[in-house]
Amino acid sequence: MTLKPAPRAATWFLRQFDSTPENESVVGDLFEQYQRGRGSIWYWRQVLAIVIVSLFREIQGNKRKFLVGLVRTWCVWAVLTSLLSVVAMVQITRIEMSPELRQVFLPGMLLILSVLKLLAVGAYSGHSSNIYPRTTRLVFVTSYALVVIGSTAVKLLTIAQHQPTAVGIMAIRELVTLPLAAAILLIGGTGGLSLVPPPGKRKA
Repeated sequence: MTLKPAPRAATWFLRQFDSTPENESVVGDLFEQYQRGRGSIWYWRQVLAIVIVSLFREIQGNKRKFLVGLVRTWCVWAVLTSLLSVVAMVQITRIEMSPELRQVFLPGMLLILSVLKLLAVGAYSGHSSNIYPRTTRLVFVTSYALVVIGSTAVKLLTIAQHQPTAVGIMAIRELVTLPLAAAILLIGGTGGLSLVPPPGKRKA
């Protein structure tokens, strides 16, 4: 009998963000159920439920440290956003170029700076408090996504009143950029997952 591969993204997500000691056995149990005929939607639903329960357990045991870490991460985000905006504007005003070249240079520079910012914040998010690093990182990415969705909804409503034809283009752009931004934040933090030991294994 040929085993069908379980959804890789869901398995990766579970291994990265489930902080229970029985992580590998949980992955094995889900894989076994998947081979018995469960679908991908069921698999994702189980993964999300396990991660959410694990998340709340971590927060319940470290509420204050969790909130401090989350606030620190958002502060770093705000500072980097401001600094990179200033750097971009200074470089643009200092460099002499044609309008055509500027139209290419400006978006390219902003894209590179944005990616670097996301990677830096993702790396910092897991080290902003003494609690399990995955918890802070996942909650920050979730809160970031909610903030972006809220601000995008406001922008779309404003644009719809003045330029209805531009709403579709902006909506598609945001649907593409938001998952990419969240993925970059997670990628930026994966290198730090093994650097901070889980609770119970830290030195006193």
